[in-house]
Amino acid sequence: EAEGLAGAAKRGGKRKDERESEMQIKRQVLENQNWVTGGEERPTTYITVDESSEQYFDYLQYIGLAAQDGFVNEVEMLMQEMEAAGLPAGPRTYHGLVFSHLEAGDISGGLEVFR
Repeated sequence: EAEGLAGAAKRGGKRKDERESEMQIKRQVLENQNWVTGGEERPTTYITVDESSEQYFDYLQYIGLAAQDGFVNEVEMLMQEMEAAGLPAGPRTYHGLVFSHLEAGDISGGLEVFR
């Protein structure tokens, strides 16, 4: 095994089985991404909403509580209230929405958020 480790160190520190395992994980991630996007290539978009302001605090607290209990409708209602108040949803808000779907046992609904 010492020779195997020495050889692995020369090839970047990873043995063949470790590299194959990493490749398998990467393939699964890509397959999941294709499932989410329907195989379409989409440009990466970044949400540039600053949810750290005080205006978001109460909404995010309530979204977090509703999400923990899997209350998807409650999270969606809070998101609509935020929009009406001029507070666009950002990463934390969408995290709460996805998490609420997962807590409700609705994995496909959580993935649908990204479509």
